[in-house]
Amino acid sequence: MNKRHAYCILLAGGRGERFWPLSRRIRPKQCLKLFSKMTMIEEGVNRLTSIFEGKKIFISTGKNLEKYFKKLLPHTPMVIEPEGRDTAACIGLATLKIFDQDPEAQIFVETTDHLYPEKQKYVSFIQSALPLTALNKIILIGITPTSPHTGYGYIKIGQSLGDDVFQVDQFREKPDKTTAQDYLQSGGYLWNSGMFIFKARVLLDNIEKYQPALHEGLQKIYKSGFKESVLTREFKKFPRISIDYGLIEKSQNTAVLKADFAWEDVGDWRTMYRLGKNDKAGNVLYGSGIFLDSRNNLFFGKRFVGMLGVENLIVVEAEDALLITTHAAVGRLKDLVSLLNQDRQAQRYL
Repeated sequence: MNKRHAYCILLAGGRGERFWPLSRRIRPKQCLKLFSKMTMIEEGVNRLTSIFEGKKIFISTGKNLEKYFKKLLPHTPMVIEPEGRDTAACIGLATLKIFDQDPEAQIFVETTDHLYPEKQKYVSFIQSALPLTALNKIILIGITPTSPHTGYGYIKIGQSLGDDVFQVDQFREKPDKTTAQDYLQSGGYLWNSGMFIFKARVLLDNIEKYQPALHEGLQKIYKSGFKESVLTREFKKFPRISIDYGLIEKSQNTAVLKADFAWEDVGDWRTMYRLGKNDKAGNVLYGSGIFLDSRNNLFFGKRFVGMLGVENLIVVEAEDALLITTHAAVGRLKDLVSLLNQDRQAQRYL
């Protein structure tokens, strides 16, 4: 790996609604200390400094978190989105900023809500993966499935390009349990991790081809020298679309690299249940409490909790709000947050 041209874009602009009530607008998931004394954004930067020079890790985030992140990570460069327009716009802008600094840049896109129990294996893999940008393709990192997970998108692998790199045959949306089991047994599918590697110029060429409106605005921003007034004006016009739908699934210039390191996508409270230490009845406790005749429950909070005769509950305590749901319903938490947003009195809990 040539560190001279190696960069990372760390996506940290999401709202983390699936982690309500701990995740809020002013303190979203990436600002929480879920697994250590560090916030998730600090853990991400700390992990990446084993691969990239500090000044070559760019945090992509929104204006609402700019002051917080600059205080927390004052030496880490940032690309600030004037407003949220989804990942095609934010990755496009961050890539352009890096391209302006280094036209030969090789870029790894990562998010703040991934965990890697085998950190050194992850670091070694990314270091060995970056030279594959010489293929002049957008290369997705696909994780070898270990279970019939229904919460992830899948990539069907095609023809081998050598060294665990494959053509992308098809993208598959989050499947039902039976379909996910078929994917697992076939061995021809990988989890879509949301991580990419590419040359800056390759991504920008693909944006020009498949997202011309985004490309036009980015060019105006670039020619202005990233003038703030131009950035703000053009960013509002960008299509609100993810890089997956807007670019990756349209492009004929993609490949997928098979990875086999341990990976966790911290998507919602079910992840915290899965990663927690179970008692004999399957209860997971982040805090203190006692369970009697209760099975498969999660409690996350500071108060002492007693659970009696209940099953499959997820209970999360924040300073001013309490979530009570079930494993089956927690996937709809964004619907609850949307309902809060419609109630003026309840909006203070967002």
